[in-house]
Amino acid sequence: MHGAPHLPPEIAEQMLQQTRQSSARIQDWIDRGLMAPVDPQHLLFTIWASTQTYADFDWQITRVTGKDQLEEEDYQAAADLICQLVLKGCEVKSP
Repeated sequence: MHGAPHLPPEIAEQMLQQTRQSSARIQDWIDRGLMAPVDPQHLLFTIWASTQTYADFDWQITRVTGKDQLEEEDYQAAADLICQLVLKGCEVKSP
């Protein structure tokens, strides 16, 4: 946990460049009217947090759901919900 600050400089730079590229793509979609005006970086942070929860806190999710372990269906349900929240919350439109 909290290992990212200790990443090798080239990996940290790659992450920064990918984030900038993704943010620019999201901003382009906003500018073209394909989605609601949201802060691209905060949208990415929200997506990262939502998905990372299932990787880092599966113990918490299993405890709350009463399951011994998460199954493929659980991950699919989570992915479907996250997609629905992002797409509808950002008012994504077809081009």
